[in-house]
Amino acid sequence: MKVARVAFYVTALGLLVVGLRELLTGFEE
Repeated sequence: MKVARVAFYVTALGLLVVGLRELLTGFEE
């Protein structure tokens, strides 16, 4: 199913973005 694959990629990208943002904000402080 393409929908499941797209949802998986969106979730993975979202987690990556959140993780990177947390690292950057933590690094600045």
